[in-house]
Formats: sequence, C-alpha cells, structure tokens
Amino acid sequence: MILSLDSELKTRFPHLKVAFALIKNVKVQKADEKLKDFILQQTEEIKKQYGHDPSSIKNIQIIETFRNLLRQTIVQRIRASSVEALIQRILKDKPFPSINNIVDAGNLAVINTGHPIGIFDADKFSGDITLRSAEKGESFIPIGSKESIEFDGGEIILSDADGLVLSIVAYRDSDKTKIINTTRNILVVILGIEIESLLKAAQLVVNYITEFCGGEGKVELAS
Repeated sequence: MILSLDSELKTRFPHLKVAFALIKNVKVQKADEKLKDFILQQTEEIKKQYGHDPSSIKNIQIIETFRNLLRQTIVQRIRASSVEALIQRILKDKPFPSINNIVDAGNLAVINTGHPIGIFDADKFSGDITLRSAEKGESFIPIGSKESIEFDGGEIILSDADGLVLSIVAYRDSDKTKIINTTRNILVVILGIEIESLLKAAQLVVNYITEFCGGEGKVELAS
C-alpha cells in the first residue's frame, strides 16, 4: 500500500508532511491495567507540562498550524483541531476518552506530540490512499454520527482508490473505517510540518500500539 499527496494539495500546502504505518495483526480490546496506568502517568505529565492551563497550548506551532489549516479549508468558526481539543480536555481535568487500546494508544501519542494522528481499519478500504482536496458534493459519515457531511470542496481529506473518504484530516474520521473489536490490520496516518518531529511522532505511536496492542509495522513517508 502507498500513501501519497495529491499534486494540487502539495501546491496549496507545500509545508504539509505526512508519515504512515501499516500495522498488521493487532489485538483490539479494552485498555488493560498496564495501559490504564500508563495513560494516568502520561496525562499527569501533560498537566504539569502545560501548567494545568488549557490556554497555554494555543501558540504551540504544530497546534496553531493545524488549527489555521482547518479554518482555511473548512469554516472560520472551527475553534480547535482534534489535537487541541483532546489536550484541552486533559488540562481541564476531564477523563481521558478511553475507547479501546488502539485508539487510546493513538491518543496518547497525540497528547505527547501535538501531531494529528488518524487510525483506520485497513481491511475496510481499497488500494492506495491519497491525501487530497475534497470535491464539492463528496460526503462521508463521521464517527459518532448517523448523518453524512457533504463537502463544500477544498477540505483536506484522505480517500482510498475507490473514492471512499477516511477522514477530514485533523478534524473527524469516518465511521466506516473506525477501529472495532474485529479489526486486525490498521493504517496509522500522522501529519506534520517538520520531517524530524513528524518521524518522531510517527515512531512513538507505532511503539505505543505495538507495545499495548501487538502487531508489527514500520514508519514510512508519504510521497
């Protein structure tokens, strides 16, 4: 499988970088005690790092970049990327949103790196994946919703070879490719603006997933 950036998108956002990993033979389950303890430890570290202040993350470069990207490509009223919303949740002392061990491991990497990370069931899409601008009229159903979102055109999305939309990046992922108990192979997609920090974030999420959920996979850069 190949993940690539559409040429038009490269022109629109020349600094946007993407890494990915196909991780096979994972085991999906509720977080075990080892992962729960690690989550607690890591969330307490995040609170200390940001001084328990949700506003302290607003001007961090990677977070600001993707907040602005969403406002450019969706609507001006978008208040925060999925990354910013998750870290703010932690800093407001709200519970860590535990879904399953795969999603939890991914979210741990998100709060530790500030990079948008998407995780998808690799057996629910076809062929290669492209990061591109949405066309007006395309749509998808996001996780947690029964209603489809129809695109205005220009939103940054991931889609497969058949045009199936996996996500609006850094915002919402598709219900069709979400991680469920029967998921065995996953695609992890990480966005960034600097190669070094991107690869570090990508390796961290792969390490977390393989440690707590099993499986094997390696980080690659999108072309």
